Amino acid sequence: MSRGQRVLAWIVGVMGVLIVVGFAIVLVEIGRRMFTTKSGVPEPTVMTPGPALRPFGQVDVRIPEGAKVESLTAMGDRLVAHVRTREGASVGLIIDAATGAVLGTIRFTDVK
Repeated sequence: MSRGQRVLAWIVGVMGVLIVVGFAIVLVEIGRRMFTTKSGVPEPTVMTPGPALRPFGQVDVRIPEGAKVESLTAMGDRLVAHVRTREGASVGLIIDAATGAVLGTIRFTDVK
């Protein structure tokens, strides 16, 4: 056997060992995941109704002049309004649903 053939045989042997070891690791991990308890995953909780909703009348929310509300999403006691300004900028307004107060503004700017 020539030197090149011995090197090739050695490389093939090492690759075979790596395949066997990798396959064993995958099998061990699959077995571990199948037979261990999921302590990191919280148990499902039962949803309980919150306090009764009460009417609040009309609430005015100020947006920039010429702006247009693209979408409105409710999140608990807050509303998230996606607003497009007259200049075309995209703005997110976080609004308290009960009072109409703007709690925060998120501006989406272009990165150049």
